Amino acid sequence: MSETEIELLKQLEQDIRRLEQNSQALQNQITAILSANLVTTTVLLTLMNSLYPGCADGQRLQTTLSSLKALQTSIKRRNAWKA
Repeated sequence: MSETEIELLKQLEQDIRRLEQNSQALQNQITAILSANLVTTTVLLTLMNSLYPGCADGQRLQTTLSSLKALQTSIKRRNAWKA
């Protein structure tokens, strides 16, 4: 292997490591955003249900909350699988 090829391989390895780090950082940001959405939705759901028990909007918030929880669980499983 030539000197140039060795240098290119080293650079490629560094690029791959950098991409893996960036990917992990993005996954962490997505998880943080989902957690924040989950908290916000939970607060809204609690408020809606206390102000208007049984209203349709409360039901929509409950459905959204369930969907966010399922998505968060799915992402956590995928991240654990990748690790």
